[in-house]
Amino acid sequence: MKENPQDNVYSMSLEEKLGHMLMVGFRGYELENGVFPETVLSGGIPAGYILFDKDVARGTDTRNIESPDQLRRLTDAIRKRTDAPVFIATDQEGGRVSRLSPQRGFSPIPSHQELGSLPVEETYHQSRKTASLLKSMGIDMNFAPCVDLGIAKNSAVIYGLGRCFSEEPLVVLRHAKAWLQGHKEEQVHAVLKHFPGHGSASGDTHKGIVDASSTWSEAELEPYKALIRGREADMVMISHLYIRQLDPLYPASLSEKIIGTLLREHLGFEGLVISDDLQMSAITDEFGISESIRRAITAGNDLLVFGNNLCYDPEIVSRFIHTVTGMIEKGEITEERIDASVVRILKAKKGFL
Repeated sequence: MKENPQDNVYSMSLEEKLGHMLMVGFRGYELENGVFPETVLSGGIPAGYILFDKDVARGTDTRNIESPDQLRRLTDAIRKRTDAPVFIATDQEGGRVSRLSPQRGFSPIPSHQELGSLPVEETYHQSRKTASLLKSMGIDMNFAPCVDLGIAKNSAVIYGLGRCFSEEPLVVLRHAKAWLQGHKEEQVHAVLKHFPGHGSASGDTHKGIVDASSTWSEAELEPYKALIRGREADMVMISHLYIRQLDPLYPASLSEKIIGTLLREHLGFEGLVISDDLQMSAITDEFGISESIRRAITAGNDLLVFGNNLCYDPEIVSRFIHTVTGMIEKGEITEERIDASVVRILKAKKGFL
């Protein structure tokens, strides 16, 4: 009989539950005597880690990924660090968005834009190749595919980096479906992004607030609708875009109307909801750490990402746990709300989604 993740949640401490809701970044190519190079684990153990090739805050090419042998040693060490199952994630879309790059000794992968002009069979082949590489490196979650429509040709962060299969929803759907299938067969989690669609926005949420209200259209939801309806999407990442016709007050990642009502209720998504990096300027310029955490959880995010790359906070884990514990004590968030996310996370880690 399969283990019931819901039973596991009831036996966890609150700190353990909150750890499961965290995905964090850290600095270093290796662990030193089983300990992370900096105190990113102080106050608790997150159950997810995101790896980068470059350190944006420092402006260097030194972060977590140096070579295949080094990366495998690092992921092995991370998994030995805790008895709890962990997600280890990266962004390996292909083309210019490849953390495992040819410059570091990894095989090149075509960009989404390149694949979009080829038969979907090639996307499936490249997806399996990508997922096989990630799996061999100990990485089990890929923040790809992008299902953004290639509408804003002046977007430096989406279209300009070749991250769109096409501007046509049906073409994007076909290639995204092939990508999801390839990853699923290699047992690597693929994450659709950036809900509810970043392709018509010209701005970059890494750098500040982006309002896509005047450009966004419901056509950008079409790939999500079809993939969710076909039960092919297990995980979705939420963007930080403001789309006022969907929520006049909050960006998508902090919006209960966009996550709870649109994604969960209207589209019927039952899988894992993952925030985009909550340290992006689109969030930090507008909200404090406490407010962004509270709104991200109440909006419906299951896994909260703090990449610790655009800025670095070695105390982010303890800060998160202290903040949410205080909110539960004040009645601002219920522990039942936390339990619901942790059950979904455990299901995903055990392959039940």
